[in-house]
Amino acid sequence: RINNANVPEEAATAPLRPADTITADVTVRNTLDRVVTGVNATIILNGMNFSSSTSEISIPAGQTRAVTMTGTIPLTLATGEYDAELTIQGRDFNDNTLLQSDIFEFMLTVQQNPADVIITSATVQNTELTCSDSTALSVQLTNRGSNDENDVIVTVTG
Repeated sequence: RINNANVPEEAATAPLRPADTITADVTVRNTLDRVVTGVNATIILNGMNFSSSTSEISIPAGQTRAVTMTGTIPLTLATGEYDAELTIQGRDFNDNTLLQSDIFEFMLTVQQNPADVIITSATVQNTELTCSDSTALSVQLTNRGSNDENDVIVTVTG
């Protein structure tokens, strides 16, 4: 499940936006007749890795375990479908040099809004104004939309 929606192998996810959280919930089944240890999960997307948020686990023969991964869609991803690969791997208990793994491939759909500018950081030079009536404010804006923006207005109140 990607963001609480079932996604069949090689199918596309529901659209996500840059800076959105992506959560993958996976049920891992050990079909071997022995324990698999050190099981972890990773999603590889456009050169980034999201690792499982649970620590490495062991799965006894014939049993299942839930694994969850969470990450953030990069602000730099433009609208489109991106190849994504979810890999589950762990070590064979009988021979810990043998790595057991499985791969689930899907498409991550990223959809930008035409106008979507966000403040990614803001810094105030002097946080306390005592005898002075001015300070400097530095603001970093990120355009995660699909349109160029050249008329952005930042308003400060307070």
